[in-house]
Amino acid sequence: MVSFWNETDTFTLVNRSLDPAAVQVTLADPDGATGSGPMRLGMIPPCTRVVIPLSSIRSDSDKDDDDQALGIIVADVKGRTWVRTYDGILHDPYDYPSFYIGPGTDMFHATPVISHEGVKVTDIEHCGDPT
Repeated sequence: MVSFWNETDTFTLVNRSLDPAAVQVTLADPDGATGSGPMRLGMIPPCTRVVIPLSSIRSDSDKDDDDQALGIIVADVKGRTWVRTYDGILHDPYDYPSFYIGPGTDMFHATPVISHEGVKVTDIEHCGDPT
């Protein structure tokens, strides 16, 4: 189970699964207009909380924007994908074509999110079942 939330200058991802998960994020400005994205964040290790400065994942042209995460696409180790929107609801990725880079993309081979500048990774105490 992968969840996320926005804070003022950060984006937090939590992977409560015992398996790694690959994640893409779509950012948007507060009025809902799609901003930069989707961006591959790479693999999130199991049982971890990752706090990402938004400035480290915005494109160079969007560094000064106040974009927040609108939603994430998650791929598990079995190749299943889903969208989780900012309200916590799960969706089929094909219902959100602007979020989805497309089938056949290997999200696990993107630059790992933990290598982005300023990212903080911590272990979480309680994890779910493996997928």
